[in-house]
Amino acid sequence: MPKLAKVRIRGAAGVTEYWYAWRGGPRILKATAKSDAALDAEIARIAPDAIARYQELSKPANGEHFAALVVRYLKSPAFKALAPRSQTDRRKFLDLCREKWGTLPIKALNSGKMRAVLIKWRNEFAETPKSADERLVAMSALLSWAHDDGELETNVLANFPRI
Repeated sequence: MPKLAKVRIRGAAGVTEYWYAWRGGPRILKATAKSDAALDAEIARIAPDAIARYQELSKPANGEHFAALVVRYLKSPAFKALAPRSQTDRRKFLDLCREKWGTLPIKALNSGKMRAVLIKWRNEFAETPKSADERLVAMSALLSWAHDDGELETNVLANFPRI
């Protein structure tokens, strides 16, 4: 099971604590207060939702959803063959994809209509074009691997247009 990562930062406005599902993973909690005691009280108030989110992200994924496909890809020789920096970057963007599309049934990825849906989602982040495109680069690599492995009929993101 992934280990929860916590970061506490002190600034002029007070103290802020962030919780991430795992190091480099999606943020599940952000709390800010003027003092440590007030921050601890705020965290106690909102922690149950964060803990539920952590448990949802940490549990083994159903094999028929996008999140499970990501898990299988991250364990694959194709992913492990990438350079360490490429693995870090790819994992970061796949975590963003998994956060949005985790419960999507894998069979939906065979639909040609998914291409437009995924490109529209990418375009929501057009103010940072390279980062927006990297989401789909990571997802396209995953879909290519899944297609080559026989899990998908096609890669709907093959040759997608870049911002």
